[in-house]
Amino acid sequence: MDYIVKGKYVYTDFAEPAGGLLRDAAVYLSDGAVMEVGEAEDLSRRHPEAEMVGGMDCAVLPGLIDAHSHGSGLSHVQRGVGFDYLENSLYDWSQCVVLPPELNAHMTALRHLKNGCTTMHHNVMGVVCDEKAPENSWRYLSAYRKTGMRVAHSPGIRDVNALASDDEAFYETLPEDLKAFAYPQIFFDKERARRMYFEWFEGLFEEWNSDMCRIFHGPCWAHGATDEFLLQVKRSAEDHGHIPIHIHTLQTPIQRGYGLKKYGKSLLKRLDELGVADDNLTLGHAVYLDEEDIGILRDRGTSVTHHASCNLAMRNGISPVWYLQKAGVNVALGIDEKGINDDEDPFMELRMIAYLSRLSGFDLENNQALTPFEVFAMGTCNAARSLGLAGVVGALKPGMRGDVTVLRLREVEEDPCVVSGADPAKTMLHRALGRFVTDVFVDGVRVVADGRCTTIDQEALYNQVRDFAAKGQTEAQRRYAENMGRLKPYMQAWYRGMDDFVRVPYYPVNSRR
Repeated sequence: MDYIVKGKYVYTDFAEPAGGLLRDAAVYLSDGAVMEVGEAEDLSRRHPEAEMVGGMDCAVLPGLIDAHSHGSGLSHVQRGVGFDYLENSLYDWSQCVVLPPELNAHMTALRHLKNGCTTMHHNVMGVVCDEKAPENSWRYLSAYRKTGMRVAHSPGIRDVNALASDDEAFYETLPEDLKAFAYPQIFFDKERARRMYFEWFEGLFEEWNSDMCRIFHGPCWAHGATDEFLLQVKRSAEDHGHIPIHIHTLQTPIQRGYGLKKYGKSLLKRLDELGVADDNLTLGHAVYLDEEDIGILRDRGTSVTHHASCNLAMRNGISPVWYLQKAGVNVALGIDEKGINDDEDPFMELRMIAYLSRLSGFDLENNQALTPFEVFAMGTCNAARSLGLAGVVGALKPGMRGDVTVLRLREVEEDPCVVSGADPAKTMLHRALGRFVTDVFVDGVRVVADGRCTTIDQEALYNQVRDFAAKGQTEAQRRYAENMGRLKPYMQAWYRGMDDFVRVPYYPVNSRR
């Protein structure tokens, strides 16, 4: 099926001046790709067989991209736990109901697609020596394929520090009964764990890697990976064509404190000295960067994913995105299943990114604020680059794949009005919502039509999810959660004193004096 996607505003590439804006224009989609972009009337006349979508009350933009998520179909709030400091939450989340892969994948895809996201990165927070991990990934990817969503999938494990940083020393602080619970999560065959991880990765890459499903490495955390594991991941990434590597890094102040205590340096500097920091590396969160870290990111071409709402919900802090942007670092959108509305609305998340860069100060002449085009680039071309999809998606140019989002402008510009001459990109940044999305195309296929997902039966899916969630946890899951709850106070005590380092914030938020 061929389409002409018409808009009052067509943004072809947010990396270009004014976002590559064309007015009263259209995008011609055929064979799954963008074939032409130009004047709407001309394209309609030359391609009468194509179905017309959109109109002069719509904005057309490249399909939005969530470059960091974990494939949970229900949020932590919906699963009854919510958020706290990350270190606390990693224990608390053991109480969550876990949906099967098929329901998780369909719910995740539905929430993304209906809000205008055409691509989502699913980073797997795996556990070591899990024999079911390959099967679960296959179940996820098979389900994503049915939804028509473009995905990236990065398997990951922690081969050290799963329960707490410096885990073997932490173990010695535990009473005997909790030592028995913690022992297999700390003292395991690390060579076997790494071997199983790479078998998992190789199987996925061989079977699934394509433009519709990027497979790459996702070691869970920089502080949760041994040097041996990181070096093996880097070699594998190069052997497979310099594919991406995605690692949570410097997400919390405790992670920064641990890096300084353990290595005498930033966790990013450790990655750099190992040769892992490169233009195929993306750091998840990257909140506690110092100025040397930003220089490393700039010099190596390393990307970061910015999780504005998640970082607030998890009490991580605020990533120095304005400084990253001005240094030329590639910053990509990461919703991370913790959007400000507890949904997957990329417009709300991009707006949060913009607002968090607008903090107080005294320099009235130099406006420390991101432009709308810089912000929307984070959710399109920048995110595509971080996933190894640069030149494939993230812009609307002939030859690129046909991923398109159509946004209804009635609520944006006619409620009751926007004055003549207002910047449409600025207006969209401040007023758009995911629920204003009418149509979404992935690889030229219309997966959302008039606000309804065409590939997923929403009512049937919701009923399946409700039925499964009502069962609650299994007995084994409840026992594990109970033990994690008993272990939690020892973890909290273990981290006391981790704040023994100098902190000089990038952003002034308030002042005691």
